[in-house]
Amino acid sequence: SIVGQLTLENSEWEAAQHVFTLGIIVQSGYRNSGLGHALIEASIEVARERGKKKIILSTFATNKMGIALYNSCGFKEIGRYSKQYLIQNEYIDEILMEYWIG
Repeated sequence: SIVGQLTLENSEWEAAQHVFTLGIIVQSGYRNSGLGHALIEASIEVARERGKKKIILSTFATNKMGIALYNSCGFKEIGRYSKQYLIQNEYIDEILMEYWIG
């Protein structure tokens, strides 16, 4: 069965063809197992092989485990959208992060 998934998407803008957008999900029973870290490290290698210079992502500010994972892989917070989502009557910020491959 599938326990984790990662996507890398190209930007539609020609001026941002050097950027991949990362999306990742790992089933709750498999978090903190190293799977997320391995997926992200593999995505950085794929991006490098394809000539990309940057990977971006966004996440809920409440996703503490994910944010710790992204930081451990070298992603940096570059901004946030305040009160971007309304979930169960609570506003949640969206955090924007990037990894510069160079």
